[in-house]
Amino acid sequence: MAPPPPSAANVSQPAIDSLAASSRIPHAADPDTVTQPIAVVNERLPWRHTFISLKVPNFRIFAVGHFVAVIALWMQRIAQDWLVLQLSGSVTAVGITVALQFTPSLFLGPGAA
Repeated sequence: MAPPPPSAANVSQPAIDSLAASSRIPHAADPDTVTQPIAVVNERLPWRHTFISLKVPNFRIFAVGHFVAVIALWMQRIAQDWLVLQLSGSVTAVGITVALQFTPSLFLGPGAA
């Protein structure tokens, strides 16, 4: 079991307190000293930089594997829906199948973001 964190009363930060007291560090509430964010990219990158990450071999293997896996998942869903339609002849059963296929994404998707 981890020890409890120290209370604020007995925590001392002499280095930070002494720096804040000096005039070298402006006060954060002063609106004249607040800096604006600097743009990371000043110009639009050329199109050849679109897939620059594919130069990394491990990422290229991952991207191709993910692409194939997603296509296989789509094929499985279509085949499963088609099979349900062929076996039952009911569009209601196909609708229930589709709803059950997307239920995990519906409930687990918002938690992943």
